[in-house]
Amino acid sequence: MSLYEEDCDLVKEILTSISGSGVEILDGDIIVLTDKIVSKCFKKIVKIFDVKPCKKAVDLARKTGLDPRFVELVLRNSDDLLAVVPFKRLVERGFIDLMSLSADPYETRKILNEYPVFFITRREGMIWSDSGIDSSNLPPGYYAVPVEDHDEIARSIREEISKTLGRKIAVVICDTEIFLGGSIDFARGSYGIDPVDNVRASLVLQGGVYL
Repeated sequence: MSLYEEDCDLVKEILTSISGSGVEILDGDIIVLTDKIVSKCFKKIVKIFDVKPCKKAVDLARKTGLDPRFVELVLRNSDDLLAVVPFKRLVERGFIDLMSLSADPYETRKILNEYPVFFITRREGMIWSDSGIDSSNLPPGYYAVPVEDHDEIARSIREEISKTLGRKIAVVICDTEIFLGGSIDFARGSYGIDPVDNVRASLVLQGGVYL
């Protein structure tokens, strides 16, 4: 799917991709979508050159070494700015082992130079890094902005697929976040499944032993 495609039918894209893989959707299946593909289909790709930073964004950019237009995107798409993490400085001072974060330290250093600092923000009642603003797998100068109301979008996708195929499925929209030792995917939106399992007072199997 092209970034510049005028019309995007996300459900059609999903079904075409699954069919092309020779996979059949069955009752109980869970379809997991990346937040970025949803942003692309919902026309949430922004050209950084068109962004006009406010004074707060300019001030934060001066202190962090980031592009003020990028900072503006982060601020626009957050409800609260909770923290500023000087990630590159933590690596340089040995608080974080670069080798444990990537199999390719050279590429990781390039990313550190481009994004020496990241913001911890609150958006849609969830914690995000940089409000979910992301430029990976996009042409230079383009950024993906997360959609609003992930649960509602997951619901609409699930209902349309269920109507088309007659299958009872669940949909999860996930986003990759920085985590200790690497990264982890979070469920930003879902429908047909609870992404959090309450296992309090339940036996948990670990290493063949119930704890």
